[in-house]
Amino acid sequence: MEQESIFLTGKEKNPVAKDALLPYPNNRMLASYLLATQQYRQNHKSEHWDVFSNEFEEIIKTPSLWPTFRRNGISAGYDDSTTQFISAKSQNKIGQFAEPLLIQNEAKISHRNNIYEHLKNEFGKEFLQNALQFQAGSPSHHIHDGLQLNISDLTTAVFAFQIQQLIPKTQPFVFAEIGAGFGGLSAMLKCFYPNSVFVIFDLPEVNATQTWFLTQSYPNAKVLTFSEIPDSFSEPGKLGADFIILPGWAIEQLKEKSVDIFINIRSFMEMNRTTIDYYFKHIQRIINPEGCFYCVNRYLKQSAGEDIQIKNYPFDSNWQTIFSKPSLLQNHIHELFLQRTGKTAGNIKAVLAELRDQ
Repeated sequence: MEQESIFLTGKEKNPVAKDALLPYPNNRMLASYLLATQQYRQNHKSEHWDVFSNEFEEIIKTPSLWPTFRRNGISAGYDDSTTQFISAKSQNKIGQFAEPLLIQNEAKISHRNNIYEHLKNEFGKEFLQNALQFQAGSPSHHIHDGLQLNISDLTTAVFAFQIQQLIPKTQPFVFAEIGAGFGGLSAMLKCFYPNSVFVIFDLPEVNATQTWFLTQSYPNAKVLTFSEIPDSFSEPGKLGADFIILPGWAIEQLKEKSVDIFINIRSFMEMNRTTIDYYFKHIQRIINPEGCFYCVNRYLKQSAGEDIQIKNYPFDSNWQTIFSKPSLLQNHIHELFLQRTGKTAGNIKAVLAELRDQ
């Protein structure tokens, strides 16, 4: 379905012209990527994420790469289905899997089938049918029980289930996801919270991927990108958008009490401590009283150039723990579901102290 590309009048101080020769949504991806790179905060990219191709602008300007982005290297490092074949350190090898690539390894097929059957018993097939419907980017997969299965989407479905079990679906919310990968979780959650807005904060390269994936997954949705938001932007819930896709430092623009639910899935663990501190300062400034925070990260990861432990994240004392447990499919990762208390009476400090070191 052809869509009209509407560019708002914000960012006049750093104008970036969209490429009229590029198709939708690549023209919008390019405009926001160029604007973000003009304003890049280098401390937002840890050693772990210093992997993107120096020619990423040209990748955006090559529309033929995007229908298979989930198996040609573009999303390597933030899509488990891709990293079976391509390491994040070789992300410049775009296009090396341009032909359809299905999971042919029998052991992997059996493993994924077992995970699916376990999740079906836990969550029900109807939930999985909804959660696993988003196949934009043509991920490597196999068919089982009438559904396309890949490891990334199965893992993400676990997190989506936890959220929709605890957050009521009876009213619209503002969700903010920090480090959203290619956008899979936001796409799944939009299915369960159709009237809510989803704000994503991430690196400019990943923002481009999220823009392509979400516009393909929800062709009738209003997706706003960095070059399209007004300079006065401060309240995501007042833009009439379904998705708002922004570089990480744009979180500074949000006003207090403007976000209901924050999410971070396996992302803080790949940042340096300075960036983690930065995000926590703004999460704890912005979140609504009694808002929720779903934080899922490794006990220990060392790829950012220093030891990063979930037990050392800078939570203040205003968080009450709803649950704290190892993740269902990954026992080296811990899930925290927290609620803001509005007073320094939460139990998060005690919960963190009990977590294992690695």
